[in-house]
Amino acid sequence: MMNTDNVLPIIRSNARYDEYPFEAIDEPARGLLRQGMIANLRRKPHEASSDIERLLKILDAALQVTGRTLSVRHMYTYRFNSTCELLVGALSSSRFLEASPARRSGYIGLFRFGVLGLGKVDHRIQLRSRIFTNATSSLAQPLSELRDRFERLSLIDEKAWVWRGWTATSSAGVTTVLPLLKVYQVMGRPFTERLHASIDQYISARAAGVAPLVKELASFMQGYPETMPHELRSSIPTRLSSAVLQDKAFADRFWRGFLVWHVTTAFEAGTKMTSIAAEWNRQFGRFATEALASPNLFVIPSGGLPRLDRRGVPGERTHVRITATGEEVKCKLLTDVPLQATDEQALGLLVRDIESDLGLVTKWSRAEVQLTNARIERRRQLAKDGKPRRIQSVGSNEPGHKWISDRENPAWIANCAATFEHYGFLVEGKDQCDLSALYGGSLSDLAEEFGLPVRDVLNPYLNLLVSEHPSMTPAFLRSIQIYDKRGVKSGISEGDGVVTLHGLKRRRGPKLAAQDIPLTPQGYELILQIIEVTKPLRDYLRKRGDGNWRYLLLSCSKGFGYPTRYRIDPMYPARYERSAQQLAEVCSVDLAKARGLVRRTSLPTIRASKAVLIYVETGSVSAMSKALGHSQCDEGLLSHYLPMPILEFFRERWIRLFQTGIILEALTGSPFRFRASAFSTLQEMDDFLKHHAIQTITLSDSDGTTEVSSKVMFGLDVDILTLLISLCSAVERASQPVGAIALYWTKVAKKLVAYIESPQCIRHDIKAYLEEARSRVDTTLLDGVLRA
Repeated sequence: MMNTDNVLPIIRSNARYDEYPFEAIDEPARGLLRQGMIANLRRKPHEASSDIERLLKILDAALQVTGRTLSVRHMYTYRFNSTCELLVGALSSSRFLEASPARRSGYIGLFRFGVLGLGKVDHRIQLRSRIFTNATSSLAQPLSELRDRFERLSLIDEKAWVWRGWTATSSAGVTTVLPLLKVYQVMGRPFTERLHASIDQYISARAAGVAPLVKELASFMQGYPETMPHELRSSIPTRLSSAVLQDKAFADRFWRGFLVWHVTTAFEAGTKMTSIAAEWNRQFGRFATEALASPNLFVIPSGGLPRLDRRGVPGERTHVRITATGEEVKCKLLTDVPLQATDEQALGLLVRDIESDLGLVTKWSRAEVQLTNARIERRRQLAKDGKPRRIQSVGSNEPGHKWISDRENPAWIANCAATFEHYGFLVEGKDQCDLSALYGGSLSDLAEEFGLPVRDVLNPYLNLLVSEHPSMTPAFLRSIQIYDKRGVKSGISEGDGVVTLHGLKRRRGPKLAAQDIPLTPQGYELILQIIEVTKPLRDYLRKRGDGNWRYLLLSCSKGFGYPTRYRIDPMYPARYERSAQQLAEVCSVDLAKARGLVRRTSLPTIRASKAVLIYVETGSVSAMSKALGHSQCDEGLLSHYLPMPILEFFRERWIRLFQTGIILEALTGSPFRFRASAFSTLQEMDDFLKHHAIQTITLSDSDGTTEVSSKVMFGLDVDILTLLISLCSAVERASQPVGAIALYWTKVAKKLVAYIESPQCIRHDIKAYLEEARSRVDTTLLDGVLRA
């Protein structure tokens, strides 16, 4: 009988089996099966190649766990019928194969038609089993019988254990498939079981489901002793064993050998040395000490693992790539910034391009959010007019039952909406019904049409949220538990008129990990919308006692998959083109620019772009660090985002402004005041006027609270009025179009002069300032800045 103690299926839907060797089906037999499948394909062979190869591996696994083999000679005998029936039974069994009903049906159909196609390839292969001759519509009973027959078989425990593989789940619910097959092939089952248990314990105590360099260590062990460097091979054991790995004299040589092999193979594969060193020293060093060092596993040398000298790359050389034209650019932002840029380019890139690109992404994201919200509302409205299709047992369908959700039915979408509202969210392959049949077609398209959080759907919400609150990192957002176990909102609170979002930023360390972020009204609205989008999935998980229902971000994969915590990844590549077309249409930009912007869009690039704009506005690295939610100011932060020439330009610019301020204060009252300041750009004049001429009015109440008035106060003297009137005169005499900033201050100046000259102004001293300023007008003060 099949062992049911372990409820996990043998073949997992999310596992890869590339490293598993074929043992039961020989190469000539696999070749015939491939030809048979291709002969009866209804699609192009290259489109089905990955499905065919995975199916062949699954069939091989079924034969391995039942102790059978398949060769071409075997295909010519009557026993081939029973082998094929066994394989169909395995594909039909949820205890053997984890798959959705649609995927299971696809595998059975591919194998069934492949076997039927063998007769076209080799006429000596004849099948008499009814499963390969009956029409598809009458397969339900035979498939059920073959499944039951397979599940009554006694399986080879060792083979079933190997094919089940090894998984570990983190404290954040991230499940990782551990690549331990090569370790098993070298060390056997007991050692592999101990290693799996130790890694599982290590990962379960951490949020990230990462076991660093396990795959590389397994490959090194499988290739031993050939993987050892030549200088370390003398007098070493010829094969690895538990006793060898526990030998303290051998341990140092083993780990040095692994380090040399890993560095060589990783570097040859294109990994940077700094990345190799960081992973080895930080991640693997800790992992080896806590998970691998054990009396029954590995010995770590008394002095610790050998370390790599990590000569850090300066910040200005990080996040650099070479474009198709050979130009080196910084790619940390939404905007690619050339490493070599002139002063004029610096202003253009940072004030225009970065702000423009962020604006485009924000506008596009807002349109996507509105679209998803509209789809949810449309689903609810359509459900009121639709007729739900009922889930019925096989053979008991009422007449016209299928027509309800048939895509040819004019009311199919309303009926599907009514079905969804009636049953709520259901999972394909988990809830004992064929959802493809229930909804009459493609589930992925329907899920998107219903506004469900399929892959990438939440990204636009998060784009807007991070643009509004750049202190939010992907890890922070993913950590948010919006509800406690009782169903009370705990991840968000309101007090004194302020709504606060609570999460974790573990990179800040255990003492500073808890992070509370006050939300703007726009940020709060986005959180509420995300809660609404994920509600069907949250209700499903809560009914089934799955604790993930408490998290803010949930996803149902491509369609009606089992709800999991949302993985905040860059956009799925298959959606690039469609998204680029949407961005181009919404933002009225050309498709080439839209494609580049879509590929660069991610939460980190949005955060970085917003942070740089804060620096440009304030000139303060401290303000930038605070906006990013850093626990302390990092003076080297900017070098990770901007090339050195631009950094130097802006640092020099802020120094020049500061020096100009000193000169202006020192020469107050002097007729040479402005000529000494020597404005070289319109931006400098703009910044000076903002800081010296205009101030906001702060109102203080009796209780000590303050608020900023909507009015502003002009600090006027003869010098400032001279500058404003000179600007007006220069703009009026200009023979070419002037910049927007110059036009702005000209309008301000004219309104200000009109007010001073009006009866409303009772300040005779200011009127006197104006008269003296008019006598000092000098347009040469503004040479070269009107169009800057």
